[in-house]
Amino acid sequence: MAHVFLTHIKSSIRKPPSGTAMLDLPVLPF
Repeated sequence: MAHVFLTHIKSSIRKPPSGTAMLDLPVLPF
């Protein structure tokens, strides 16, 4: 499960969408 989150965050950092960016920001430090 953690691996999936890491991959999702990596994809967001590469191409952070408008909605996901806001959700990924708090997820990074988590």
